[in-house]
Amino acid sequence: MIRELHIENFVVIERATVLFNSGLIAITGASGAGKSVLLSALSLACGARSESDAVRAGCDEARIDLRIETTNEDGAVVEHVLSRVIPREGRSRAYIDGRPSTAFALAEMSSDFVEIHGQHEQHRLGSTRVRSDLLDDFGEISRESTDRLSGDVAALKAEMATLGGTATERQREIDFLEYQLREIDDVSPQLGELVDLQTEEKLLSDVDRVRSVANDAIAILDNDDDLRSLLRELEQVESFEGSAARLHGALAELSDIANDLRSQVSELEEDPSRLNYVRERISSLKGLCRRYGETIHEVLSYRDQIAEQSERLQHHDVRFQELEASLAVAEKEYLKAADDLRRERSDRAPILAQEVNGHLAMLGMPYSRFEVEVDGIDGGAVDFLFSSNGSDELRPLGKVASGGETARCMLALDLAAGRRSGAMCTVFDEIDSGVDASAGEAIAHALRQASEDRQIVVVTHLATVAAAADAHLVVTKEHINGSPNSVPNYVQDAAREQEIARMLTGSHDEESVTVARRLLDR
Repeated sequence: MIRELHIENFVVIERATVLFNSGLIAITGASGAGKSVLLSALSLACGARSESDAVRAGCDEARIDLRIETTNEDGAVVEHVLSRVIPREGRSRAYIDGRPSTAFALAEMSSDFVEIHGQHEQHRLGSTRVRSDLLDDFGEISRESTDRLSGDVAALKAEMATLGGTATERQREIDFLEYQLREIDDVSPQLGELVDLQTEEKLLSDVDRVRSVANDAIAILDNDDDLRSLLRELEQVESFEGSAARLHGALAELSDIANDLRSQVSELEEDPSRLNYVRERISSLKGLCRRYGETIHEVLSYRDQIAEQSERLQHHDVRFQELEASLAVAEKEYLKAADDLRRERSDRAPILAQEVNGHLAMLGMPYSRFEVEVDGIDGGAVDFLFSSNGSDELRPLGKVASGGETARCMLALDLAAGRRSGAMCTVFDEIDSGVDASAGEAIAHALRQASEDRQIVVVTHLATVAAAADAHLVVTKEHINGSPNSVPNYVQDAAREQEIARMLTGSHDEESVTVARRLLDR
């Protein structure tokens, strides 16, 4: 349910905070006081489309915060804050629990907790799934079996799709994969091979310069007479024994380096054929890397992948036949379950319609007609047909009903379904539009009944409906420095009696207040 609505700089509201309890909450006020502004703010917090002209005059942006409360699977109370910021220029911003989000995410989250029915709202009844849910809730119909079997059919079809298209398409893909495999296997790349070949290519491509550098180095390293003379002198001084030992080791190391260079030079020969081979091999390996991966390791990994894919496609027919057989069984089971579900929905649809029509008659719509149409394989294509006048042709509810009529239909459905709606807060705007006092009594009774185990907020012009509420919120408009400002406040005791009196006669005289007091005491 909703717990708190905070509004800043929105239309004619400068700043307001409204707290909500459970039960039935009535919102009243004179025409133009700003009742609809409250609901517009609530709708925006629940993801409705925003308009820049909703920002209060003289302000840069409007902000709306909605605190909602629900319970998790463990029964623990969980709170969330849905926020919306509407700038005068630019796009609106959305937040969930202080983190940036989207208006769509707000709508998805709030749909489980809040539903709004009114003059200009996109109500839940526009969704086929919602309509079928209402029918299933009313008829205590389970679709667990059809949902499970439908999932099995979808999974089998998805796997069949991954096996490829027609036989010709599969063969074309196999041929291409085999071509790639041959191209890689003909080169037969080895890990680390490219680096070794590139080193060898550098050496073979400049043999003369390499030999010259090596010979110069050997000549310098062999010319160690001065160092050996120095070693003999150091060895004769006892205090230089350590330095002499280190120099002896250095001379030995220099000798080893010279011998290594001689060995390498002796093996170094110009070999044009080897150089050509190395260069061609490097070109082949780099060609594979350009086509199949940035490194030889990636090329080899890709090779394993396409080998597996080729193997799977070549064994396609066996697996495809297995899947076809499984799909035939799954589809048969699904169609039987879907047919059973359709029959259940078709049986319960007229009973739901009959109960809704009964409630609509009590809600001031005695000549209206409501029917439930069931279509589709499993009967899931549920539509609610409506006519406000018994002589008119039945048409989809959302296309022919006014906001107030839609709200009353939703209330009637709610009562008929035994208040099994998942939403914890239902908001009705102008539900009593165009009804007389006698129908108002019925609406008030129905709202009280529907609010017994959850929260209902209703904007009303009928004193009987307002008097039936557990809490009464009055919206008044004042002018500060020439600027309008709507202020919502809860009223109790004498203040509430006066508001009910205003709704009854437009006056606060003693007679009107007395009648208001009687309404509240009932």
